[in-house]
Parts: sequence; structure tokens; C-alpha cells
Amino acid sequence: MVPRILAEPLSRLLQTFGCTQDVLRAVQRRRVAIDDVADAVAARMERQRVLREGPRRFAFLVERTRLP
Repeated sequence: MVPRILAEPLSRLLQTFGCTQDVLRAVQRRRVAIDDVADAVAARMERQRVLREGPRRFAFLVERTRLP
């Protein structure tokens, strides 16, 4: 079992562009007057690069409750 402290950042790393955009837009509407969602989404998508580059292979088991 992955400790919760690791599960949250990991699930963010696996989000699709659309899901990331929706989540960050909802947070922005509730908390922040500045609209930097596009930059934040781009930064998250860039972090996903570690999943695609190099000879590594990953397998993820995602809880049903984490799926949209």
C-alpha cells in the first residue's frame, strides 16, 4: 500500500490534461483571483515527462474512487 502522503502527488502525476485543467480551474474559482491555470497545467504536464522518457516502464493500480 502506498502511504497517503505519496498517493496524492502520484495521482496528480497521472492526471490527463483535461482532468488537470478542470481540477485546477475549480481550485482557482474558489481560492485565487489570479488566473494562472494554463501555466499550472503546463507545469504538471511537463512533470509527466519522467513517465515517458528513458528505458523505464511503469505500471499503476488506481483505486476506483480516484477515477473521474
